[in-house]
Order: sequence, then C-alpha cells, then structure tokens
Amino acid sequence: MSRSSPPIILAPSLFGPSNAAVIHRFGLRRRLRVRTWGSRVGLVFELALWYLIALFNAERLSRHHGAVIQQRTGKSPGRQRWEQRFLALFHTVPPKSYYHFRLYEPEQRARVGEFLHRSETKKRGVFGRLNPKGSGRNALNDKRLFTETCRKLGVSVVPNLLELWAGDVLPLDHLEPTLPEIDLIVKPTRGRGGIGVSRWEAVGGGRFRGLDGECLDGRQLLERLLELSRDRAHLVQPRLLNHHELRDLGGGVLTTVRVLSCLDEHGRAEVTNASFRIAVDDAVVDNMHRGGVAAAVDLDTGRLGRGIAMDAASDWLEKHPRSGAPIAGRFLPHWQEALELVRRAHDGIPRILLAGWDVALLEEGPCLIEGNSAPCVNLIQRPLGGPIGSSRFGELLAHHITRVRRGAGARVPGRP
Repeated sequence: MSRSSPPIILAPSLFGPSNAAVIHRFGLRRRLRVRTWGSRVGLVFELALWYLIALFNAERLSRHHGAVIQQRTGKSPGRQRWEQRFLALFHTVPPKSYYHFRLYEPEQRARVGEFLHRSETKKRGVFGRLNPKGSGRNALNDKRLFTETCRKLGVSVVPNLLELWAGDVLPLDHLEPTLPEIDLIVKPTRGRGGIGVSRWEAVGGGRFRGLDGECLDGRQLLERLLELSRDRAHLVQPRLLNHHELRDLGGGVLTTVRVLSCLDEHGRAEVTNASFRIAVDDAVVDNMHRGGVAAAVDLDTGRLGRGIAMDAASDWLEKHPRSGAPIAGRFLPHWQEALELVRRAHDGIPRILLAGWDVALLEEGPCLIEGNSAPCVNLIQRPLGGPIGSSRFGELLAHHITRVRRGAGARVPGRP
C-alpha cells in the first residue's frame, strides 16, 4: 500500500446508518483483524507514520497547487494547507484527495464521509472481501482467461493473437508463431493501469514502428518481445480503431468507457456508473492516471458530462485540451448495446459481485477490452464530481456487506 494512503480509516463517517458508513466500518474491521500483538503494534506505527507523511504532503501539495486553487476559489495556500491537515487528522483523508475530490469547496467538504477511498476498497479491502478468490476473479485479472471466458459467453471481446511467455511464443488467434503485419498492441497478461503497454504500427515491408519512431522488422520485434516475456508474460493484440464519431477525441489512441457494475438485491447485474476516458498527447492508453481525461456518462442516454484530468489543478473541460473537440454534451455511439454487453458478461461470470469493465466503442459495435475485480473508485468519483458512497453503488455495496455480516458469507446471492 502506498504511504500516501492511510492504513485504516478513522473518522466520524464510521458512525451512523448511512451506506457509506457501513462500507467504511467493513473496511476498518477487515484491516483490524490482526492476530498478533506484533501486527497490532505495526498497524499503530503505520498510522502514526502516515500522519507524519500527510503533514508533509499537505505542505508540498499546497505549494504546488495552492496558487491555482486560490485563483479559482480565493482560498489562500495557507488555508488549503490547514484544511488538508484537519481532514487528514480527523477524517483520515489523504491530502491528494483534498484536491482530487475538490474538498476545498464547502459543499464537497460537507460530504467528505461519503467518498470511498482506494486504500479501503482495493483487493486488500472491501472489494477483495466481496469478490473472493475463485474462477470469476481469476477470469477478470488474467487477460487471456478473460478473452476465453467472454467468448464462451458469446460476448464481443478483443482478440489475442499471440501469448509470449518465458521466451516462447504460443499462437492463439493468429495460428503462426510470427507477428502478423497489422498494427499491434502489446500488454502484460496480468498488467493494470496501462503499465507496460506498447503500440507498434505496421509500415509495410514487414516492418513495424514504435511511438518513439524506432523501426524494426518482424523478426527483430518478436525477439525483443520474447526477451521481455522472460520476466513477465505478454499478449499481442490487434490495434482497434474508435467509432468514427469518437476519432476527434481519441486520435490514434483507443478510447474506452469504464463501466462499474454490481449485483443487485436479487443477484442480477446492474450498471451503476460509467466514465469515458480520453487520451491526451502521445499516450499509448487512455488511462486517467497517465495524463488522460475522463467524463461521467449519463447511463440513460450515453451523454457525456464535462471532462477533467486526475491532476489536482485540472479544472472542468468542455473540450479536449489539445484538439478542441467537444466533450460535454456529446452522445456515445452503441451505448445501450454497451450496457447490455456488460450485463451479459457480469451475469455469466460466477462469484463476481462487482466489477469495472473497459468497453471500446468500435464501428461495428461495443467490445470488451478487460475487466477488473477491484476497480478504481477515483476514476468514477473524480469525473462524477461527487462521492459514490451515497450513490446506488454505495447502496448495493452496503446491502451485500450487511449480508456478509449476518452470516451469508461472500457467496453471491442466487449465483453458483
């Protein structure tokens, strides 16, 4: 866990009957379930260390972002620093979340207890408890297994051409142990966050060009990728192209929608939130944590809200920051089909209570790129402009947590 994230949540939001409070308490109980005195002392030490780091980060972030926020709100960097320290001390809120969630605005700060935090929800937290280890979670975390599972369900999914592992080639959809002469995307089989992803464009004559301009022939590129695979398995996939209505936003990068779904009270998949991700500059992926922009999506219509970057000083964006293409107000193509695709995939994968799905909107329709059993809550809350602990997603999480607390275990209702 990052030292910028608190090891436990200690805040007034732990108390009360709200859905967010139920989620916070569940995460805290899981973290406090330590069996030895050494572990308990270690946890106290972690919390004390985090408070010291939070004080330092409040100073650093106020220096870095304070002037921009002062221009926007009139609040001085000193006042911002004091508020960050207060929220860290009494609400265990990381200073960076003060800017990510715009807690310098009074109406946002009044809802501080309704925000969910990565440190309490990721695999070692709430999401890991509600999505237990098993076939469903494995299918989401392994890209090759994910593709195979979706195909069995009849769900459109990105093809896997080759798998490279331990210096060897395993042909999959491409039946030969060679690179096909098409534009390619190479990614770790068990990667996340766009880390380690590369793009190679076929330029003719059996040659490929990377984003840095380097050209290699097929044999040279395959040798390089095989050497890379000795440390980590990789998949080779075809480069997909955006629907023509989205190409002014994506440029040469595939744009995707992160769709958040959770089983409802009857065990059926329900889509609760969605964020459309947009790449900026020469990025390989549209990941918001790598300089991209995201906009909330209206679930009923597929209409985009304003965009925003994860950078703390970013303001709301009506248009793409580079191309000037409009973001707010435009409608996503194939939207209802995309929602149905997610529901079918979620309903077909056993033992998965919640998931984050990356969906590409192609000319021929929506296509699943990957799934995530511990989706990032900031990717939803930042563009949404508000917390999800008090939303329908929070309501469903609290419902399933209550079931677990009453002895139903982590078994998904109505599911094998």
